[in-house]
Amino acid sequence: MVDVEAAAKEIGVLERFPLGDGLELWKVVLETVREQDLNARSQAPTTFEQLSSTIGNQGRLESLPFCAVTDKGIELISGHHRTRAARKAGLTEVWVLVDVTGLPRDQIKAKQLAHNAIQGKDNPEIVKRIFDSIEDVDAKLEAFIEPDFGAFKVDVALSARELDIDFDAKTVVLMFLPSQHAVLKKAIEALTVKTDEVYVATREEYDLLVDAVAKAGATYDIRSTPTIFAKMAEIVIAQCEADEAAKEEESGQAE
Repeated sequence: MVDVEAAAKEIGVLERFPLGDGLELWKVVLETVREQDLNARSQAPTTFEQLSSTIGNQGRLESLPFCAVTDKGIELISGHHRTRAARKAGLTEVWVLVDVTGLPRDQIKAKQLAHNAIQGKDNPEIVKRIFDSIEDVDAKLEAFIEPDFGAFKVDVALSARELDIDFDAKTVVLMFLPSQHAVLKKAIEALTVKTDEVYVATREEYDLLVDAVAKAGATYDIRSTPTIFAKMAEIVIAQCEADEAAKEEESGQAE
C-alpha cells in the first residue's frame, strides 16, 4: 500500500484538495508527473501543435490529466499528450486529478486503455502489448477492449482519412463496384501514362469536378456518385477512342 502522505511530500505537491471516493485534486510541478512506459494513443503533429498553442494562450489545461499515486511517484493514466503539449507551451505547474487508493499495476494499465478507448484512436500494436501484459481478469474487463481482441491483427493499412496533411485540402472517399472501378481505371489509363490509387487536385479542379458530377447526374438522371463517376469514365473512354481514331485517320490521309 502506497503511503500517500509521504508520496505527496516527496513529490512536492503545491496545493491539494480531497474530492472524496479516493480522488484528490493536486497542483504539481509538471516535471514530477511520470508518463507510462507504453501509451497507445497517437496524435497528428498538427493537432499536437494546435493543442500546445491553445494551452500556451490560455496558460492552463482545461481538461485535467488523470494520475495515480504509486511507489514510483505520480503516474499518468490519461493525458500524455496534454502534459507534453503543456510542457512545450512553457507551463511548469499543472492541476491533475489523482487516484490515491493505491491502484495495482494491472488496474492502472486497464484504466489507461479504458480512458483512451473513450475518444480517438490508438496504435493497435501497443494496445495489444499493454492488454496482453495485464494479468488480472477483472482488470482486462475494465480496459473496455472488444472480446475478440485476441484475434487482433497488427497489420494496419493507412487510409486516406488518417493522413496528416498540413494544408487546406478535402479528402473524398468513394466506394466503387468492381465493374465501375474497372471503367474508371480504364479512363484514367487513357488519360495518363501511369497512375496509382491516390489522386490530388487543386481546389479549383475540385470545384470543377463537383460541377461536372452535378451536371452528369442531372443529364443522365443518376443519383449515386460512384455510378456518376463510372458514367463520366465511359464518356472519357469514348472520347479518347474517338480522338485516337481521328488521329489515325489524319495520319492515313497524310500518307
